[in-house]
Amino acid sequence: MKAELIVLGTGSSVGVPVVGCQCPVCKSNDPKNKRLRPSVVLKISGKNILIDAGPDFREQALRENITDVAAVLLTHLHFDHIMGMDDLKTLSHQKGHPMDCYLAESHYDEFKTRFYYLFEGVNSVKTLSQFFTPHLLEEDSGSRAIFDFTLHYFSYFQKGVKVNGFRIGDLSYVTDLKDFSNKIFEELKGTKILFLNMLRLEAALGHLGLEDVVEIVEKVRPEKCYLTHISHAVDHQNVSKLLPKGIFLAYDGMKLAFEV
Repeated sequence: MKAELIVLGTGSSVGVPVVGCQCPVCKSNDPKNKRLRPSVVLKISGKNILIDAGPDFREQALRENITDVAAVLLTHLHFDHIMGMDDLKTLSHQKGHPMDCYLAESHYDEFKTRFYYLFEGVNSVKTLSQFFTPHLLEEDSGSRAIFDFTLHYFSYFQKGVKVNGFRIGDLSYVTDLKDFSNKIFEELKGTKILFLNMLRLEAALGHLGLEDVVEIVEKVRPEKCYLTHISHAVDHQNVSKLLPKGIFLAYDGMKLAFEV
């Protein structure tokens, strides 16, 4: 089954340009140096499946004319990955029934605390709100039937924070990856299109560097690897010339076809 991925954002937690920064990348006129917070939408069987809803989701949805989201998959609870839930709430309200929301079971209590105002008058432990229906991912890895396809998930860590990666068909979306076991290579085996985070060329405290990316790509051997969660330390045109064959910088608005 053919599907499409649309890259909504490829930026770091503060986006690019960075507020107040006068560096060459932040002042660049190259549209590929304009990066909203990281997120993608998967178009499968006429349904939009969103991975993460950051604070720029409203702008991203308007740009790509997204008027409906069937489900949202949350990698983890950092600000740049979840603060668009209020904008998703409006889509849920327009649909007239709750939107499916997939998140790690260990994230549920914190999620409910952060979005306490969505929970007022809601007593069930397993209910997010009248806007979202939770699907809690209890294990560190596993599979779920979602609509008419299978969602695979697996976990790793970023500075002690559990993060979920997602795989659907040929595509694996892995962001905020830093600390992981070799088991992840079994999860990614057979991936043709791989998304990985790279804040800058050098490794960062919570993100991969290019050397890390190359090591992972050599083990997974995808047909193509796209880099996201990119900071203003990366100029799209200049850094693209330095990347090994098969590794590319993703950019906002990019579209890719894949098989489910």
